[in-house]
Amino acid sequence: MRIVRKKIKNITTKSLANIAKVNSAYVETYGGIKIIKSFNLQRILFKKYHYNASTVFMLGMKIIRDTNWLSPVMHLISAFGVAGVLYFGLHLIEIEHITPGGFVAFLAALIMLYTPLKSIGNNYIAVQLSLLAIDRITQILEADSYENNDGEGTETLSSINNLIEFKNVSFSYDNERTVLKNINFEVPIGQKIALVGNSGGGKSTVTSLIPRLYEIDEGEILIDGINIKNIHYHHYETTLLWFFRITFYLMEL
Repeated sequence: MRIVRKKIKNITTKSLANIAKVNSAYVETYGGIKIIKSFNLQRILFKKYHYNASTVFMLGMKIIRDTNWLSPVMHLISAFGVAGVLYFGLHLIEIEHITPGGFVAFLAALIMLYTPLKSIGNNYIAVQLSLLAIDRITQILEADSYENNDGEGTETLSSINNLIEFKNVSFSYDNERTVLKNINFEVPIGQKIALVGNSGGGKSTVTSLIPRLYEIDEGEILIDGINIKNIHYHHYETTLLWFFRITFYLMEL
């Protein structure tokens, strides 16, 4: 049973990660269809989606292959058990240790027990998948968040008086491929700067780091010399205002 649970856990973890990639690809493709068509990226994204979907399918088949042996094994064990009881029961009848009627009653009770034992094997996989899903939900609910103000946010921020500064900032979305590396620049108060580059170059990522939509991997982001991680979140969100290219910001409430 422990071996089955370990296999299910490994495969389910990979399967959930790939399902998330499939869902993310769908949302990103739907939201960025104009850019995709303008850059003629349909084939590339189709291959990416097909690869992720195929991976999910193969992992699902692997779960079936690695776990569906449990039910036949339970049937086999039950069959050997019944055969052993018959052999041993006939021996006890021959030596007149039990009566034939008593043995038949015991055998009937044993056969009635066979169906629940078979159900254990059939339902064990579903129960383990449910428990693993609960573990995953618990991990997400208990994930650390800077919004919880776990002691880092002790500074207050009522206004921005001098500048916003990036110091050796590095960032990656997946902790594998670095998107921004050692970024350094200053934005003095009252001035405007423009981030110019190709699509996917990290311009929106830079602006998303200032309101802490993502946490940086290395370096510091300073506002008036204060690291934004040290600013109380509620003071921070009420002081800053940012707009992205999303139309519902301007919709009438």
